[in-house]
Amino acid sequence: MSAQPITEITIKGLVLDKEKKQPLSHVTIKAINQEIDLEIQKKTVQDGTYEFRLPPGKWKITASQPGYELVELEGEFKADVSGQDFHLPPGCNLKGTVLWNTSKERVSRAIVKAIPLENQISYVRYTQSDGDGDFDFSMLEKGKWNLVGMHEGSLPGKPVEVNVDKDIPNFSLYLDRRMGTHDARWGWGFLIIISLLLVSMVLLYIRLHAVYRPEPDPQIKVLANLLAQGIKEVQALDKPSDVKTLAVLVATVNDTWIAISTNTKIFPADEKKIVNDLLAKLEMGIQQDEKTSVLASLEALKLSIEARMVSGFFWIGEPWRFLEVLFWGLAGILVFLISQTGYYLRWERFYIQGLPMHISQAITIPLIALVFVLLLSQVSFNLTLTDSTVQLDISDPRILAAVSFVLASQPWDLIKFLRRTSESLTGKEETEPKK
Repeated sequence: MSAQPITEITIKGLVLDKEKKQPLSHVTIKAINQEIDLEIQKKTVQDGTYEFRLPPGKWKITASQPGYELVELEGEFKADVSGQDFHLPPGCNLKGTVLWNTSKERVSRAIVKAIPLENQISYVRYTQSDGDGDFDFSMLEKGKWNLVGMHEGSLPGKPVEVNVDKDIPNFSLYLDRRMGTHDARWGWGFLIIISLLLVSMVLLYIRLHAVYRPEPDPQIKVLANLLAQGIKEVQALDKPSDVKTLAVLVATVNDTWIAISTNTKIFPADEKKIVNDLLAKLEMGIQQDEKTSVLASLEALKLSIEARMVSGFFWIGEPWRFLEVLFWGLAGILVFLISQTGYYLRWERFYIQGLPMHISQAITIPLIALVFVLLLSQVSFNLTLTDSTVQLDISDPRILAAVSFVLASQPWDLIKFLRRTSESLTGKEETEPKK
């Protein structure tokens, strides 16, 4: 009795995320037989498994899922078979920023469309830029894509081809603003006003600092007098041990210095280290009863302390310190607005509709810079410039003024930082609609 020919076989398998090793449900599985011109499509179930009942023959089986690369296997199947598993590699992340082509300002709430240019990807992806103009495509399939930006205030965006073969962290997509009517009269008027405002602010700043010059901290005066007394007493005798009150004086100096270095921001970190080292040398000289060493330490300490007694130009005490930040923040945003307005006038792109934004920036950015500096004053951080690293100490009034100016001159980055910081503090991440 001859065996009955097999008319149907079963092919089973499992689909997994290649990196996480987790089953993937709702994955599209296609079984294609070109000889008999048959194509059957199914979806994986909740545990990631699939099953086909097919006639024997040569079959190509493919697995595809949005956010993953397409994977296929091919072979001749004559009997039931299992273990035809797929391990789908996840796609790449593409992050970028939508910008206006002329001003390079960030474009918020712009629609970004990703169109596949390769046949194995059959769907289009969409996302929207956030309030800072940033957009994000997560798990974008590897291959060539066209990115198109759209905004209600822009001309139709031109497709930009992108080869997504790895994560792309910083991609810039430019849009051309719909042309309005360039208003040179308003532009020149605004430029003159903010220039006069900057000059007036500088004059007011100089005048206030001339009238209300910062006074040295009273504790620093006390410390300088103690050191001068110690120098006088040590000079009068042959050995430091002959000065009966020297131990008490040095202890008072130490206590006063601890109070100054802990409670004030007058001394930068590097100067604090110098003073601490000199105090250690002073104690060592006293223990060794060396008059020359003790005198040298006392005089060096006195010079370091007196350098901070000289009334500087910057306000360093509170609440004047906050006003210092506001002045430099206002200078930074005014310089930014002057340069931007000049750029718009040069290219005939000044629109009166943008005036409210510029005015609001001039009001709010100095306040935001103040908050930013207050945050930075609680930590120390390093700034890397090319191959060298510089430690910034916000307690130094010169650094304080420079940081305030730089921050305010970059308003978009400043606002973005504060938004991200507030999201981290509240545990609330901004979400954007994505498909």
